[in-house]
Amino acid sequence: MTNSTVLFLYGSSKFLRDCSVVLRDHCKVYVVNSLETESIEEDEIDMIVADYSVIDGDSSFLSRAVKFFANCRFIIVADEIQKLNVNQFRQLDFQIFQLPVTVREVTNYIFKQLVAGIKNKKHQRVIDSSPYEIVQTLHGVLSLVNPVAYNVGVQLDRFVSIIIEKLEMEDRQEYHSAALLSHIGCIAVEHDVIINSISQQEVDEYSKNMYRMHTELGQRLLDNIPMLNDVARIVGLQNRDYNKFSANESPIVSGGAQMLKVAAFMHANYFKDDLNQRMYNVLCENKGIYNKKMLMVFVDYKITPDDTFVTSLRLKELEPFMILEEPVYNVSGLLLMAGGLELNSMSLERLRKFSSTVKEPIKVRCSMKLAKESAD
Repeated sequence: MTNSTVLFLYGSSKFLRDCSVVLRDHCKVYVVNSLETESIEEDEIDMIVADYSVIDGDSSFLSRAVKFFANCRFIIVADEIQKLNVNQFRQLDFQIFQLPVTVREVTNYIFKQLVAGIKNKKHQRVIDSSPYEIVQTLHGVLSLVNPVAYNVGVQLDRFVSIIIEKLEMEDRQEYHSAALLSHIGCIAVEHDVIINSISQQEVDEYSKNMYRMHTELGQRLLDNIPMLNDVARIVGLQNRDYNKFSANESPIVSGGAQMLKVAAFMHANYFKDDLNQRMYNVLCENKGIYNKKMLMVFVDYKITPDDTFVTSLRLKELEPFMILEEPVYNVSGLLLMAGGLELNSMSLERLRKFSSTVKEPIKVRCSMKLAKESAD
């Protein structure tokens, strides 16, 4: 038996009543009809298991859950005929099960999560995990609102990861968060304008100005979010030339912005035949535009597009760098992720939160190389 406490909120649900009976042998169980119950001690609750039909009709549930139980894992169980509004739970750490599932499946999942120590260090989790969860939410919103801006961030993060690895830099979450959200200021920018601006093709003056403003807009948006100050500053300075940074700037901010500047150069040029010549010209010109040490990482770095094919896979078979050929929906028809997105670890983690409700199979485009490696 664990020292954990599970709170059940299920109204008249026989399924959740049966789950609570099974779990009584493994942990402390409370059964309530509302989170308004005064006898609940927030600090001692590790997990809340709720009937979707009960909480969907409770206008105070979400605000109270976010205010008092933000450190708990929420397990939400819904009938198969219910149309879920999963967006309302984005501020919570949650997992959804949609019937038909068995009591054993749900209780086994709950028990494993408790044993794994979902909430071993409650206050530490607030400090360490909250910025990541905020970025994950923004990343998810961007994927739905502007898939092109989302994809650019995923690709920039790939180059940032290479720089960090090759130069043996401290692998800070701020660097990855800034890369993934680097184009969040493009939410209202048309897809073609983003693509043409990045690839340095001709765009009209109005479109050019719209794209040029995205770093400032992105910084303004992120500045309003607690704990993302450095990320906001990196996003705002991502186009600044290397020789324009002052010694007073935070090393995290200047390093992150300089990586994004180099990553943007690579993203715009890495499929071009004269990539190495372009890099050589930049290095020889010595105009102080790029951090040379970071740019040197990619000298003779050859990226070749692999042959690709389209296949249909189950959620558990998806891997980073696969591209969604079609939108992903849940069984009730709710859009979970737009088509055309390149998957990464964060988007996969978000999809797996809906593992019991995702409509499968999922059609993706993947490379021959990736498929061969997976097969091995």
